[in-house]
Amino acid sequence: MQNEYNLLRRRDQYDVAETCALEEIAYLAWSPLAMGVISGKYLDNNFPAKSRFSKTVMGDQWQRFQTRIALNANAATHQYVALAKQYQLDPCQMAIAFTLSQNWLKSSIIGATSISQLKTNIAAIKLTLSPEILADIDKIYQAYPVPF
Repeated sequence: MQNEYNLLRRRDQYDVAETCALEEIAYLAWSPLAMGVISGKYLDNNFPAKSRFSKTVMGDQWQRFQTRIALNANAATHQYVALAKQYQLDPCQMAIAFTLSQNWLKSSIIGATSISQLKTNIAAIKLTLSPEILADIDKIYQAYPVPF
């Protein structure tokens, strides 16, 4: 099964994850960076030219995906980025490492628009999040369980 799973979209981690485990179905998480939102580059309505959420790239789909950068998603992303900085981590690596820390998840499907992003994302496989970081991630999740 291939579904979206990331810090901002964790709805599958209970029922779906349990069903996959019981039925021996592999769960593949796509978009561990929530379409780049968790990188922080879209915070406070910043849309870099040629980025995924720029109106030029999104075109008529911009309205459809706008909820991913709306108020609660923006607030949650601020907190996740601040948490990464607090622990001296790259927010993207923290987000990917989080998905990989889920024992029911078989793979995390990453994407990148540059070689440097790809190298950063791949390096996340070497990152193990401490229980303290995971607890802090869960505190943010409790405040923003469904940010979009």
